[in-house]
Amino acid sequence: MIRIDGYPIDIAKTETYSFVSKPTSKAVERGPNVNDDVQTDPLQIIMECMVSNTPTGKISIDQTRKFVGAGQPIPGETVFSLLRDIRDRKKLVTVETSKGTFDNMVLSLSIPVSAADGRGGLHFTVTCQQMNLVDNKTVQVAFNLGVNSSGFIKGLVTIWRKRNPPGGVLNGLSEALFWKTAPSIAKGGTLFHADQKTPLSPAALQNYALDQQAEQAEHQQDLDSDFPSAVRAKNRDRYERAQRTAASPMASGSHLDPAVLGLRDPSVFGTK
Repeated sequence: MIRIDGYPIDIAKTETYSFVSKPTSKAVERGPNVNDDVQTDPLQIIMECMVSNTPTGKISIDQTRKFVGAGQPIPGETVFSLLRDIRDRKKLVTVETSKGTFDNMVLSLSIPVSAADGRGGLHFTVTCQQMNLVDNKTVQVAFNLGVNSSGFIKGLVTIWRKRNPPGGVLNGLSEALFWKTAPSIAKGGTLFHADQKTPLSPAALQNYALDQQAEQAEHQQDLDSDFPSAVRAKNRDRYERAQRTAASPMASGSHLDPAVLGLRDPSVFGTK
């Protein structure tokens, strides 16, 4: 028996099952595994159905038909309201057919209306398309860059942009710092100076933390402010300084040209 969201259907005149797979239009390298180059569309079932206002046989004793004629809505009206409510609420339903039970189905309806159909029951075509649902699960994965022979984390360099006083104004100085054993103090790591011999002292760690906080605060301020104007003003200062440097008698190479340095006229571009 055909059931849509648990409601039994008297007759399904036709049942059409669509299992569509679409290959990529691009050339694929010959080999045993082409799964990634084939797209499988969700299952689609199209059924031409009829619900009679005067049920007979097995369906006449179904709970949904027991009170037909006792002042209750006739089956044709009931199923019309049910299907429309499912569609309007965008509800995922279970559809039972002669080929099995299918979950997570989205309904689309086509209902021809005429006086003859209305008297005998409801004739309709329903398209059921399955929605593929997946579970989203967050998994913590330990990522280890590995350490070199001296115990430093491979490929991990932290740039300390120093300020004067700590947490204050940038002074143009910076230093590359290296992590030993682990990539954070919380995980047992130690931060070393650029020489990879001297660990940061407690005072230096405190200064580094203050400078990092100031860096984050400035970044957030840029995001919160009028970003295009703020960037244009900052870029103009950099651009003009580069031009003055290029015009200096000490500048003997095109490597100091602002364009080569990656700086563009902010009045034209307005970007970094």
